[in-house]
Amino acid sequence: MSIIFSDSDVFLHQSLATIKNQIATLNINSDLKNSINDNLKQIKQLILFQQHKLSLLSKHNVLGLISWNPDFEITDWDDTASDIFGYTKQEAIGCHAAELLVPETVRKQVNQIIAALVKQEEGVHSINENLTKSGKIITCKWYNLPIQDLEGNVIGVIAAVEDITASKEMEIALNRSEARFKKLVANVPGVIYQFSLEPNGTMSFPYISDACEELFEIEAEEVLQNGSLLIDAVHPEDRNDFLKSVAVSAQTLERWDWEGRMKAYTGELKWVRGISRPELLDSGAIIWDGLLIDVSERRKIQSTLEQTQAELESKVTERTAHLQQEIYERKAVEIALTESEANFRSIVENANDIIYSFSPDGLLTYLSPKFTDMLGYEIEEFIGKSFAPLVHPEDLLTCQNFFNLVAKTGKKQAGLQIRLIHKNGSYVWVTSNASPVLNAEGEVITFQGITRDITSTKQTEAALRESEAQLRSSTRELQETLDSLKRTQSQLVQTEKMSSLGQLVAGVAHEINNPVNFIYGNLRYAQAYTQDLLNILALYNKHYPKPNIEIQNQAEAVDLDFIQDDLPKLYTSMQVGANRIREIVTSLRTFSRLDEAECKEANIHEGIDSTLMILEHRLKAKQNRPEITVIKEYGNLPLVECYAGQLNQVFMNLIANAIDALEEEIKNRNLQSFTPCIRIRTEISTSNQLIITIADNGTGIPEKVKRLLFDPFYTTKPVGKGTGMGLSISYQIITERHNGSLKCISAPDHGAEFIITIPINANS
Repeated sequence: MSIIFSDSDVFLHQSLATIKNQIATLNINSDLKNSINDNLKQIKQLILFQQHKLSLLSKHNVLGLISWNPDFEITDWDDTASDIFGYTKQEAIGCHAAELLVPETVRKQVNQIIAALVKQEEGVHSINENLTKSGKIITCKWYNLPIQDLEGNVIGVIAAVEDITASKEMEIALNRSEARFKKLVANVPGVIYQFSLEPNGTMSFPYISDACEELFEIEAEEVLQNGSLLIDAVHPEDRNDFLKSVAVSAQTLERWDWEGRMKAYTGELKWVRGISRPELLDSGAIIWDGLLIDVSERRKIQSTLEQTQAELESKVTERTAHLQQEIYERKAVEIALTESEANFRSIVENANDIIYSFSPDGLLTYLSPKFTDMLGYEIEEFIGKSFAPLVHPEDLLTCQNFFNLVAKTGKKQAGLQIRLIHKNGSYVWVTSNASPVLNAEGEVITFQGITRDITSTKQTEAALRESEAQLRSSTRELQETLDSLKRTQSQLVQTEKMSSLGQLVAGVAHEINNPVNFIYGNLRYAQAYTQDLLNILALYNKHYPKPNIEIQNQAEAVDLDFIQDDLPKLYTSMQVGANRIREIVTSLRTFSRLDEAECKEANIHEGIDSTLMILEHRLKAKQNRPEITVIKEYGNLPLVECYAGQLNQVFMNLIANAIDALEEEIKNRNLQSFTPCIRIRTEISTSNQLIITIADNGTGIPEKVKRLLFDPFYTTKPVGKGTGMGLSISYQIITERHNGSLKCISAPDHGAEFIITIPINANS
């Protein structure tokens, strides 16, 4: 490896050679001369060794090495310093260090620091903002050491400098990301946690959100230090089920979903539901990242419903037993009738039911006294007459079929339930049993039976059915309310996320916009001034073709011809870059739409274009896939009354899903035979409706997936890539907020087409 000697190195070697020559001319003992020469040789070898060492460190060191004299003029400058600040060694040597490298706003302060530095005997380090040749402000860490001569006088300073701009920016981004995460955790309606199970069975909580204190009245820090606090909080009756569910999830690595009782620090029992996904680490440990939710209110509602159902079942059981008792008593009456004909009339006279008989042609031959009590008629009014006028017209056919069955089978039949007309015009529900009386030839000669008033029973049954219907209606309403609450909760979470994202995007756009406008506004003046200077320089070259030799040398050193040719191109490139940044800022502000929370007229095409601008990085070609082509087929649209910010959210969800589908299709196809494409079409229908179509030629959607496409929390994407809320919220935005429709037309391997239809005027 060759060594590049600095001026001081050359001077040192020349001084050693001079000393050696002077020693040779001295008239001293030859042994002493040899001894001195040997010492000089060792000193020279030591110096060469140190120079080799310093050269190696300089070439492989990420720190730039700079030195300056007490007047702060740069005396040495290595290649790493050139990489950091952009100046060559020739440009830097002799320049004032602060004027060359320090922004003017802090130059006075830095000059004071440097002046104090040359008065110190020990080195110091500091972190400062510095200025590069291109005018860029960077952050550097400096390690400064004063250089002293043999008498202890400070003759300069040597400094090592490191560009830490990237690490500073990463630190700022990390702090912002951490702040956003803490805000998200604080707004989640539950406890976010990470649970760890080591191979030796040790359980702990590496992370748990502050909501732990609200749910369990235990500070998060206590749980982090002692994870058994939450394990022990599980109700003893639910603990085995809890541990078993954890073991099953750990064994299968499937989702953990458990619900049980847990005791807060004050002793209050709460129903808690835990949901998480396990992950097996290389160390053999398993971690669950998930959420604990208080479901005590839902449990109370469920308990009330179960209690009501139990009460209804008890009433039904009681009534069934009562009916069975009635049947038993009825059979007892029948047995008594067969055992003693003599007791028949006495029993009939005192029975609570109507005992009757009639001939095969339907004429009543006997009615017990209960007939008058039950229906209000005198017995004599119907003896020898048909019983048909007593039957409700709608029940006549049922009654006829019943007695035809008795006659056909020749056996007793039971369970006829009909309405009889009371003398006062009301209807009485009765149940009747009938038996045929046969002659020797087996022919029916008469019918005998018993009729009982079951009006109160029917009323009870009707009331019970009404109560059951009301209960079913209440249950359905509760379920619908619960589903609505879930949807509302998920939409609120997503809305909050999009609101935060919109505020962040608008803030970033605002912060970028001011300096970009400053640059953009001054570029044309800088370009004009530079052109004027170049014109004056051309006139100098024309009228003074042979300038001073020093000017010629400097012109050759900086390659003046190249600068004259390249500088206009440089300004043109800067103009293009500034225009690009302004377009991005405009797209960000259009997408965020923070000032358009109300329904107002908006340019739909601007919203679509701003969304495409934000997603442009995903559309560009990558190493493993070609560029995704976007075909715009825009119609001639008027301004549309809409919630522009929410429509931009719909465009973002649909186009991002289309990109995901195309990337999935690219994995399954030969890149040579597939051109990924997204087609966006806008038009006005004959019914004055705005139609927006977003289609792709990706994998397509199966029918069974398409049926669930707009359901909340339904997703086919891997864990961590999708929440299942994008299309659900998009559907609600289109149908509920804009009175429109969102449809999907798709089939496997034929791509997917989403059609948005909304009215142009909100009132229509």
